[in-house]
Amino acid sequence: MTAFCRPAQWLVVALILAATPALAASGPPSGFALTDDADLAFTSPDKATKIEQYMKDSGDFDVKWQAWARRGDQMTELKPEQGYGAGFRFTPDSQWLVRMQKTGSGEQDLYLYHVDKGAFVSVTKTSFSDLAWAYFHSRPDTGR
Repeated sequence: MTAFCRPAQWLVVALILAATPALAASGPPSGFALTDDADLAFTSPDKATKIEQYMKDSGDFDVKWQAWARRGDQMTELKPEQGYGAGFRFTPDSQWLVRMQKTGSGEQDLYLYHVDKGAFVSVTKTSFSDLAWAYFHSRPDTGR
């Protein structure tokens, strides 16, 4: 019976670790370096949150950027990962955050985040520009 209990204990530990992946993510993955560009650093009005942007250059024009909100010792990735650094603006109460993200063609995407349980979470699944275009094309007078 002892031989049967040991594998069961390891299985329980493995299941617990697999069920809590959010605890393992405490910052950017290996290969991403914090940018030293002061124009890409943002701090909330209450000084509790700092936006850090990390870059990974894999060569051949394959550059990836990740934005992370650092709040105390907790870090939250502000998805999605992009090909360029972004601009950020906080509301005066530091509860809302807008990400102004350049796209490859020079346009801007806007993403909205809100503080929930001490971490920033995305308010929509897609950018505001995608939502605006979807609304535009849903109108009968656009010819679609």
